[in-house]
Amino acid sequence: MKKILIIDTNQGFTSDIERNLIINEIDDIEVYTKNSVDEGLRVIDEIKPDEVVMPIQLLSDGILDINYPVYCYAKSNEDILVAKKASIPCFGIVKRAKDLLDKIELNDVVNMEEPKTKPENRNNKKNRKVEKHNEGEKTNIQSQSENPMFQNPYMQMFNPGVQMTEEQKQYMENLQKSGMMPFMFPMMFGGNIQMMGNGQTMPGQYTQPDSNVNGNQYAPAASVRDMSNMRMNENAREKNEWNDRIAEEEYQRDIFHAPQKARCVTIYSAKGGVGKTTISCELATFLALTSKGRNRFKVCIADFNIDFGDVLNTLSFRSDGPNMTTWAEDIRELLSKERTLETINYSENQIMTWLQKNEKDGLYALLAPTSNADSMDIGEKEIEVMLRNLIENCGFDFVICDTGNNTRDSSFIALEKADDVFLVLTQSVNTANCNNSMLQTCARVGFDMNKISLIINMVKPAKLVGVAPEELVAAFKNPNTGRSYPCVAQIRDNSDVENYGNLGKPLTYNSGHSFTKSIGEIVRYLTQDTSVFELKPPKKKGILSFLAKDKE
Repeated sequence: MKKILIIDTNQGFTSDIERNLIINEIDDIEVYTKNSVDEGLRVIDEIKPDEVVMPIQLLSDGILDINYPVYCYAKSNEDILVAKKASIPCFGIVKRAKDLLDKIELNDVVNMEEPKTKPENRNNKKNRKVEKHNEGEKTNIQSQSENPMFQNPYMQMFNPGVQMTEEQKQYMENLQKSGMMPFMFPMMFGGNIQMMGNGQTMPGQYTQPDSNVNGNQYAPAASVRDMSNMRMNENAREKNEWNDRIAEEEYQRDIFHAPQKARCVTIYSAKGGVGKTTISCELATFLALTSKGRNRFKVCIADFNIDFGDVLNTLSFRSDGPNMTTWAEDIRELLSKERTLETINYSENQIMTWLQKNEKDGLYALLAPTSNADSMDIGEKEIEVMLRNLIENCGFDFVICDTGNNTRDSSFIALEKADDVFLVLTQSVNTANCNNSMLQTCARVGFDMNKISLIINMVKPAKLVGVAPEELVAAFKNPNTGRSYPCVAQIRDNSDVENYGNLGKPLTYNSGHSFTKSIGEIVRYLTQDTSVFELKPPKKKGILSFLAKDKE
């Protein structure tokens, strides 16, 4: 397997590299990241990389003296020239972690060789095009002069390539003075041009220009300029009117139409203490830090455990900041004016007044009320309007819903509107029994069971708890298919999760942690729609076999 050591002092960039590797594994390539040259040199002989990759700014005599191939990447065209002079292979300008990984995988280095033939001067090309154009104009004029139409003396005045006789000139002059020619045209007298129109001779003499103007030797500069200005003013007016129309349409679209519909993901368990809030917060944070194209995903976490929500403290949002209490009050006021639920739509700017945003990772949050008294006033109608507007009118890529271990309206609506439901299990018989009962109820009321997947949290060795993760998967079967629900991730028990939660800091900020990689499995499932791994059912019956028996 090919080993790559990437050194970059930008910790956010190296974390993004590791995060991309979690979601999109590269076959036959193993990537190591370090945030300083000294760190890289300390481990380089241990790693023995096939390539050392770093930005051109970090290259120095020390790093160039190592016994491993060195590659670089640039931030500007000037950096590429520096790499070229130093004869260092360069992957070109890199602005995103994914771009660098793609270039490394394809070995897409910039061509450092001089072109074999000197490119033609751009001015020479331009001059040759002009000459070709003029030659074409001459040919066109000659063909016109041979055309019977242009043998007519009245048409010859419009054809600068055909000389009129003195008789024709006099005839056209008399025609012009009689007022029968309303259009301005050039007449040639002794090498000068005099403009006439509607029987009047326009003041001023115009000498023949030195160069052609659109193939016409005789360009009445002043009058053409006036007419050109008139056309430019008219075009500018039409352009302004069009821009005003476009701006108005965009304004209306921003207010009344959502740019896209978010994918709604609900984390649920009928048993408390299984880590729903932790998984919701970590998943939302990971997604907010994940790149899609040139930008990161736009993500909102909604705390629908409205009685005792913990998202605020888990992610260190402000306790004195906005939450769903004031939004619910606004919805109730609209309902009191006989508005229906379907007609209560908010613009993105309006919704943002009730959300908080973490500037570090860009994650938005609709937080639960800070007091249980406030939560008692929020019912089905308010929750439905809030969640629908988050999904449809805010341009989010994902809305992650945390829920309580209950069947309140807030939890049920989050389940109903979800595109994906992740049922969180632990290796506990009581947890399995509660969730099994909930799934049976969902099946009876016609809930879409196909959108349910499993997450097994706090995984411990089976010999310590008596239940293996494989037994859990085998015990929970989709009644529509008769097969086990897909298991998206198994998250090992780790004390760091609780420690980071107490500090109000997401563990997914640590891109190299095993917990982060487990959350990455969920993100891979959501962003790539790849087939998740299936756990084989155990060969012998376990203590959870009663669940399957209940279903029969």
